[in-house]
Amino acid sequence: MKAGAWDYVIKEHLSRFAYAVQVAIERKQLAMSQKAQEEKLRQSEERYRSIFEDSNAIMLIIDPKDSVVIDANKTAVDFYGWPHDELIGKRMSDINTLPPEMLQEQIRRAVAKEKSHFNFKHRLANGTIRDVETHSGPVKIGEINYLFSVIHDISDRLAIERDRDLIAQRLSHYLQMSPSITYSLLLNDGVANFEWVSENIKSLLGFSVEEVFEAEWWFNHVFQADREAALKGIPTLIKLAKYCHDYRFVKKNRSVIWLQDSMHLVKGDGESTEIIGTLTDITKSKKVEEEIKLQSAALEALDTAVVITDRDGTIEWANQAFGSLSGYTIPEVIGKNPRDLVKSDMQDPSIYRELWDTIRSGKTWRGEIMNRKKSGQVYYEELRITPVMDLDKKIEHFIAIKNDVSERVTSNEKLKTSLAEKVVLLREIHHRVKNNMQIVSSLLSLSSDNAQDPRMQGLIVELHRRIEAMSIIHEQFYAATDISRIDFSISLRQITNNLLEEYQIPPGLIDVDMQTSDLMLDLESAIPAGIIVSELISNAFKALMGASISKKRLLVSIHHVIPGQVSIEIHDNGPGFPRDFDPKTARTLGMRLIEILSDQLRGAVTFSSFDGTTATLGFQYIPE
Repeated sequence: MKAGAWDYVIKEHLSRFAYAVQVAIERKQLAMSQKAQEEKLRQSEERYRSIFEDSNAIMLIIDPKDSVVIDANKTAVDFYGWPHDELIGKRMSDINTLPPEMLQEQIRRAVAKEKSHFNFKHRLANGTIRDVETHSGPVKIGEINYLFSVIHDISDRLAIERDRDLIAQRLSHYLQMSPSITYSLLLNDGVANFEWVSENIKSLLGFSVEEVFEAEWWFNHVFQADREAALKGIPTLIKLAKYCHDYRFVKKNRSVIWLQDSMHLVKGDGESTEIIGTLTDITKSKKVEEEIKLQSAALEALDTAVVITDRDGTIEWANQAFGSLSGYTIPEVIGKNPRDLVKSDMQDPSIYRELWDTIRSGKTWRGEIMNRKKSGQVYYEELRITPVMDLDKKIEHFIAIKNDVSERVTSNEKLKTSLAEKVVLLREIHHRVKNNMQIVSSLLSLSSDNAQDPRMQGLIVELHRRIEAMSIIHEQFYAATDISRIDFSISLRQITNNLLEEYQIPPGLIDVDMQTSDLMLDLESAIPAGIIVSELISNAFKALMGASISKKRLLVSIHHVIPGQVSIEIHDNGPGFPRDFDPKTARTLGMRLIEILSDQLRGAVTFSSFDGTTATLGFQYIPE
């Protein structure tokens, strides 16, 4: 004991006891641990079941061997539309639209953890197909591995994405085909830098999108003369929030165009500010605008009054010449109707009806109207109104061109009065000449009765005949409505009838055929033509009266060769000219007279002797 054996015995026993106690404690702890684990497992299963059953996500547990659904939560039942008992045991090939072999391959990959995320199309109980997104992975229940799938219906999201993509596609197409370049600038400390620009800048300006982002690109290509004004765009935009200005721009091919730069200021949440704008090529409209300005300036500079109205006659524009003509200022006439300004009420209402009927039918009306100035003074206006059509051929405007013709009308009135007086005077002259010729003719008749020499009597008779021809012409001019011309065909008939009476030709002895048409001659042509045809018809009558033929004929005809060229033919069926007679060399008074008067007419008389004698007088005259 002194040697310490007691202590050894005690330690040995204590050690064995401690070990026994330790084993007992561990056994108790193990028992308690298993019970706790079982409790934890129970609680875990309850939590899983709660999550599985109450989740808003669609959940399926699938046997990967035959793709049969062995469990499904309430959300899945509601989504697919089959009762729970019917959904359980349904193969995934009945739900998923993939071919069975492809579907089985996807299940295999999910179980092997090669892929966990899938997009499928699932078929519902009512036949509807829905787009779904699945997250799948293996889960071990007991000793068996199953596939656990969490499924989300993404049909609405995909529809939204498709609409978004379609809108983006359409927007991209619009921007590409748009006649305007769209751009975005970021504004920092008053300096604007390009953030984005539409791709159609290449087709419209020739520059690529990358070139636009180069430093000073915009400034370097603004037309030099317009740079100062163009640089004021940003400061003005900052003040007004939106601004539109025009300037010239140099394209990549060095051609110069006009751009309209329309900008809008968009302030962000922080300090950044964005400028959204469009660049539109307005070169054509600028040219049109310049042409309109030029035309407007030309219209303003005209001495002729020009008025533009709408289709109802309301004045939309007038030049200063109209103000001078009417006495109104331009602001006084805009928006008014001309009838309320210058109508004199001295015009026949039928003229206005004709005017409106004409221009509303799309035609131009021309005429003269009596109008009244602002001062009350009446003036004569030469007016031309032309309708202006739109693309659909509908009347949109009227353009009226007005001239003050008061002096001309007054002069014309004076001229008409003077002309009327001269017409009366000329009629009187023709009447007196005709009377004097009748006196001379009567004197010649008396002289012929007293003359003893037959040759002298013949000369007096010829003179009497020629004076009668001229007297007929003067009488016709005296009786004509228009004393500047007469219808010579009437004179031709009267000359022929007078010769029948003068030669006392019995009715029926000579068949006279008059084939004439209107031939309007002035006095200068009618007198010589009348004397010539009198000579020719007289010769024909003499030839026929001396002829020994049973049926004597005389044909008098007028032929219009071309306008301003006429031929008068006198044909008889008498014996014709003697063999030794040549009209060109004959020096009788009648033939000399025909030659002189033909030259005066700038014409000629020709003869032919076929089936009698034909004399043709051809000459030119001034047609109406």
